[in-house]
Amino acid sequence: MDDQAHAARAMWNQLHDLWTMTPRCQRSLTRMDQALRQASKEVDWYAVLPAQAAQAVLKTYFQAWRNCWGGRAEEPTFKARIRSVMSVDIPQGRDLQIKRVHRRWGVVNIPRVGRVRFRWTKDLPVGKRADKDNRITGARLVKDALGWHIAFRVQSLQPAPEPHGGGQVGIDAGVNGPANLNMFWFSNDHTGGPANTSAEVADNDLAVGRMVDEISHSTYWKDSAIFVVEDDSQNGLDHVDGHRAPVQIISPYAQHGTVDSHYYSQITMIRTVEQILGIHPMNQKDSAATPMFGAFTGKADTTPFTAVPNRTSLTLGVSPTPSCGADTPAAQDTDAAPAPTSAAVPQAERELAAQWKTWASHQRLTGAHAVPDYANAEQMNRYTWYQTHAWTKPYPGDSKVYAPNDVPGAYLPSAESDG
Repeated sequence: MDDQAHAARAMWNQLHDLWTMTPRCQRSLTRMDQALRQASKEVDWYAVLPAQAAQAVLKTYFQAWRNCWGGRAEEPTFKARIRSVMSVDIPQGRDLQIKRVHRRWGVVNIPRVGRVRFRWTKDLPVGKRADKDNRITGARLVKDALGWHIAFRVQSLQPAPEPHGGGQVGIDAGVNGPANLNMFWFSNDHTGGPANTSAEVADNDLAVGRMVDEISHSTYWKDSAIFVVEDDSQNGLDHVDGHRAPVQIISPYAQHGTVDSHYYSQITMIRTVEQILGIHPMNQKDSAATPMFGAFTGKADTTPFTAVPNRTSLTLGVSPTPSCGADTPAAQDTDAAPAPTSAAVPQAERELAAQWKTWASHQRLTGAHAVPDYANAEQMNRYTWYQTHAWTKPYPGDSKVYAPNDVPGAYLPSAESDG
């Protein structure tokens, strides 16, 4: 298969050279086809590529130019040996001769290779299940870090969907339900807005809780997995490792009430999502990553989750009080740690808090001119900490509560500034 893929790549590059060197008025599909047939006779190692696969290279190249002319893609380029994906096209479905030999396995005929076994992961219209409206029209062989894979082109006649009689819906919620992958961004836990730190984190927690409540009470819950992860931990180090950030997995198949201390990363989470969706890795990083097996169980618990109301006012720290009035939080939970209920600054710390408020007003934290990660990380960490601890408790590792200009490292520019 490698020889066929290299021959297909070389044929693409030969077509590209011929196309770009030919005057525009003389370029045509017929001319390229004649040149391709002549090259196949003169170049011995082109013989490893079946004639139909060679024709597929020509059609794919010509379609790439049509996509370019239609404004849907960039111009076709030379395919380098290392950077390009190795692939071979089998344009005729009748050449495949697919047969299912086991519940999990099938065999397929690959031209110039022979009968090859493949893993049967989806129903295919073969044998008695195939007809003129439902059939396999071809296949494409692609090589990645895990080896060669085959993808079948299936022609299927689908019935027209029932008219949607409800109200307007978003792009992810159509007639047939939500998309297989949905991404939500709840950004208030980055802090720095009009409300104080405790209120913004409570706002984010409430949003996550309501989303989980909605999904877990729906018919899609039995097939759902929700990954809750932070963009970063506000650059604040903890007592174990400065790169740590929490992740929650919420699913009928997730371990419930368990803290999993295995080493995971953003890449292992992406690999896990890919496994759930049944898609191939995107690159070498997620291909080499180990899925988060330890976070899941084979026995489903479909008990839904019910969101609890916020126990911290969502308008805590907002001054003046918004026109809609202050948010009224729920009562404290006696079985949980006390939630912040006041933004009052002790009399002795009001001058210090005022200095920090002035500092925050220049950090582009919110509003039309907000800039991500604009603030100095050392100062932002302490600002968040001081707000949360009533301006009286030093930041971990410090001996006192600092004013903005006295923070160690305050004059170093932010390492991640986009400004």
